[in-house]
Amino acid sequence: MRQIESLHRRLVEEGPRGVLEQGLFLLLRLLSSVYGQIVGLRNLTFHLGVRRIFHSRLPVVAVGNLAVGGTGKTPLVDLLIRYAQQQGLRVAVISRGYGGDYSGNLGIVCLGDGPLLTATEAGDEPCLLARRNPQAIVLVAAKRRLAIEYIECHDCADLIILDDAFQHRQVGRDLNLLLLDAGNPFGNNQLLPAGILRENISAVSRADVICLTGAEDGPCYPAADKPVVRVRTQLAGRAVSLRGESLPLTDFRHKKVVAFAGIARPERFFSALENSGIRLLNRLALGDHVNYDAGIVQRILSELGSAEVLLTTEKDAVKLSAETLDFPCFSVGIDVHLDEDTILFSQLDRLFVKDMSMPLSEELLEILACPKCKEKVSIQQCDDVESLICTQCQLAYPVRDGIPVMLIDEATAFDG
Repeated sequence: MRQIESLHRRLVEEGPRGVLEQGLFLLLRLLSSVYGQIVGLRNLTFHLGVRRIFHSRLPVVAVGNLAVGGTGKTPLVDLLIRYAQQQGLRVAVISRGYGGDYSGNLGIVCLGDGPLLTATEAGDEPCLLARRNPQAIVLVAAKRRLAIEYIECHDCADLIILDDAFQHRQVGRDLNLLLLDAGNPFGNNQLLPAGILRENISAVSRADVICLTGAEDGPCYPAADKPVVRVRTQLAGRAVSLRGESLPLTDFRHKKVVAFAGIARPERFFSALENSGIRLLNRLALGDHVNYDAGIVQRILSELGSAEVLLTTEKDAVKLSAETLDFPCFSVGIDVHLDEDTILFSQLDRLFVKDMSMPLSEELLEILACPKCKEKVSIQQCDDVESLICTQCQLAYPVRDGIPVMLIDEATAFDG
């Protein structure tokens, strides 16, 4: 499998070599054409309204990308969680749980007090977010509408973040964030499987903000009228062992280190370690979302040589324990930084102000009256929905986002 992945990556990044590879790449391009037609037809059904989009009463932020592979979604989601919590908001993250074997309709990874599911069950990214943000709500669901309905029913969040959801159009969003690799945003400009794109480049038009990752000072992608934010990342200043011990990252500059990673772009992690002054005896790239079974663990141990310690990513560490890997092993996290005056924060602030609903005040209820009979109304639950009730006319007027809709055409019959 690793050889196939390596061949595919070389074909996409460097192009085919020789007649056989040219034939193989031609086949991949034919498959890309079929895939593109399927994706285009799917998007057309949303554009024409054939497929309905579910809209939450809560503000929804979606984070995603056009290309497969790592563009730094999880660190950015982590940043959004912490920023919203600093504003006093309760945050819920919904993921599809890629790489996990949970088969139910809704998996509860965290309810505000730390992880409840393992990385094997929920996937490494949701568990990492739950570990870093134990006060957040983290859910996994193939049908994300079910997770949103759970959140709304239990009133457990003020803001919903959809992780890896740029192509998940069944749920409406108030802010659509598209991540692009600043150094290589579209690869060879081909759709899967001949390239790395999930859909055509024209899909950029659906984004509200473009977030460039993976390069600190590279060229800025020209995105017409789209605001562009450069996401700066760096290794965290401390490393944490599988037993919970924390050490400054600088302590590893004088140790014999072997690094391993099961992420989309492991070479970036290895290079970042070396740029921080850590000399690596060996580096093991294990493939994205690798399952750390006994065979993989044994492979890591067999590559130690004279090493004193192992270094890996946080994403890998959530799938390991000191019992399964009996050797000193530390994980290094990624810190994300944005400019304080970035357009992203201002977009979020406007979203919070616009969409946070307020309860109806007693003073407002005193002056409201049924537009049909002019009698006072009262607030009640009607069919599990908050409504303003006129007992004289037996009409229920809806309340949407805390705002009463006092229109006879909007009212429904109510049998009190």
